[in-house]
Amino acid sequence: MKSQISRMVWWWCVGISMLFGLLHTPATIQAAPRCFAETGQCIDGQIRTFWEGQGGIAVFGFPIAAATTTNVDGHTVVAQRFERQRIEYHANNPVPYDILLGRVGADTLAAQGRDWQAFPQSGVIANCRYFAATNQSVCGAILQRWLTTGIEFDGKPGYSDAERLALNGIPLSGLINETLDDGRQYQVQWFERTRIELHPENRSPYNVLNGLLGSASIAPNQSASLINTPSLAIATATVPPVVVSNSTNPTIPVSAIKVKVLRVVDGDTIHVLLNNKDVTIRMIGIDTPETVDPRKPVQCFGKEASSHARQLLDGTTVYLEQDTSQGDYDKYNRLLSYIWMSDGRLFNQVMIAEGYAFEYTYNLPYNYQTQFKSAQRNAQNQQIGLWSSTTCNGVHGVVGTTAATATAVPVIIGGGGSGGGGSSTIDAASAPCLVGQIKGNRRSMIYHVPDGAFYAKTHVTVECFDSESAAIAAGYRRSKR
Repeated sequence: MKSQISRMVWWWCVGISMLFGLLHTPATIQAAPRCFAETGQCIDGQIRTFWEGQGGIAVFGFPIAAATTTNVDGHTVVAQRFERQRIEYHANNPVPYDILLGRVGADTLAAQGRDWQAFPQSGVIANCRYFAATNQSVCGAILQRWLTTGIEFDGKPGYSDAERLALNGIPLSGLINETLDDGRQYQVQWFERTRIELHPENRSPYNVLNGLLGSASIAPNQSASLINTPSLAIATATVPPVVVSNSTNPTIPVSAIKVKVLRVVDGDTIHVLLNNKDVTIRMIGIDTPETVDPRKPVQCFGKEASSHARQLLDGTTVYLEQDTSQGDYDKYNRLLSYIWMSDGRLFNQVMIAEGYAFEYTYNLPYNYQTQFKSAQRNAQNQQIGLWSSTTCNGVHGVVGTTAATATAVPVIIGGGGSGGGGSSTIDAASAPCLVGQIKGNRRSMIYHVPDGAFYAKTHVTVECFDSESAAIAAGYRRSKR
C-alpha cells in the first residue's frame, strides 16, 4: 500500500512541477540585488524576478539566508531560503523550468526523521476536499486557505487547482496536534510545500497561517522534480472538488464571500454587511478621485465616479475576494478586497475600463494587476471618462470638473515625508503633490524634481516629499532626467 501511494504522490508531484514551470517568464535583464534590513539578506537575478512577480513577502516571506549552490543530479542549482519557502534556480533546465519551488513541507518532515506515510489517513470526509493520492481530506478553515492561495500563472480570476498545488501541494497528513517553535500546541496540517496552522488566538484572517518552513534542509535530490503533465490529468480526474460556491455565476471565484452592500462612500470605498457587521471595504487595485476626504476638496471626476459606483452597487449583492499579496486591512482598518458583481463582472476592473478610476498598485503587485493596467491603457487610448481632455485629461488628484479649471487651487495636503511646509497649492504639473514638492514614483522607486523631464507625467502611485534628502531616506533614487 505504501509503495503504491508513494508512486501516486511521485507522479502527482511531478505533474504539478511541470505545470508550475509554465508560470515562470524569463527576464531579459538580470534583476539587480535587493536587500532587506529585516534579515540582512539580499535577493537578485531570476530568484528576485520570480519572488517579486509571485507575491513577495506576503507569499514567501523575507529571505533568511544567502543564495547557495548545491548539486542535484549532477547539475548545479542555486537555492535561496525564505521564511516560508525555498526558491530554486536550475540554470541547466530549459526555460521555463529554470525556476522551481522546493517541497519544504515534505523536506521538513524528512529532516525531522518523520515518515509522512505513517500519518493516520483521514479518508473521505463529507464537505471536505479529498485527495486520493494520499487518502487525506482537507476541511474547514484550512481548506479555505488552500483554495484561496496559489501561484498565479493562467491569467484568469481566482486560483485553479494547478496554481494552488504549485504553492501548497497535496496534503501529506490530516489535521493533527503539534507543538510548534513557541512551545504551544496547535492544530496543523502538512502539505508538500507548506504546513497550514490554526491560530485561534489571532483575529481573522490571521487565525490561519502558513508555517515558517524556509529553514528546511536542502540535500541533493531533495528538489522539485520534472516529468510530464498527463499524470496530473489522471490524478485530478480521481479527486473531484467537494466545494459549493456562494454564487451561481461560474466566473466568480468559489472563495468569494457573498455580502450585501449597505452604502457607497465613493468610487473605491463601500460599506457591506459581513457577519452581521457593518464593514468598510477599500477596493484593491483602483483609486478614484476624492469626494469625501475632509482634508481635500472634491477632485476632478470624483462626483461622477461616486455616482457610477452607487448606480452599480447600492443595495446589491456582491462577492468579496481577498488577495494575500495585499494583506487584509489598510492603515485605516478597512478590509481590502476585490468586488465581484452578481453578473460576473469584476467591479474594480469595470471602474478602470470605463474611465472612472486609475489603476493603483500599492507597494506589491496584486493578482489582477496585468488586466487592470490593460484596462487603463484602453481607457486612456480612447480618452474616456477622466482621461478626456474635456474633464481631467488623465491628471490624478487635480481639483475641478474640467481640465480648464484644474489649476492652482488652494488646498492643504499632507505628503509622505512631508513636514507640513512648502506651498499650499497644487496645479496640473504638481498634482497630486503641492507646488514645489518632489514626486516619488512608488512603482519605480525613482523621484522627480519640479523641473525634471517626467515630473508632470508622474501622477499615479505618487508619494510627495519636501526635500530630496527625505525622498532618498525613504529609499528613492533621483531620476536621471
